[in-house]
Amino acid sequence: MTLRVVPEGLAGAAAQAEAQSAGLGTARAAAGIAQVSVSYAAGDTAAVSNGPASDLA
Repeated sequence: MTLRVVPEGLAGAAAQAEAQSAGLGTARAAAGIAQVSVSYAAGDTAAVSNGPASDLA
């Protein structure tokens, strides 16, 4: 769960951006496009996951 704090005047714009983001996620899933997360520390090789970033923890 994510808590978002949005000023009153921007609530409509924030809701619209959230809806667009959800729509893009649905389109990516329908197209079979996986999310790729890459994480590495200085001097280490990269760890690559084709799933959520939490897979790298």
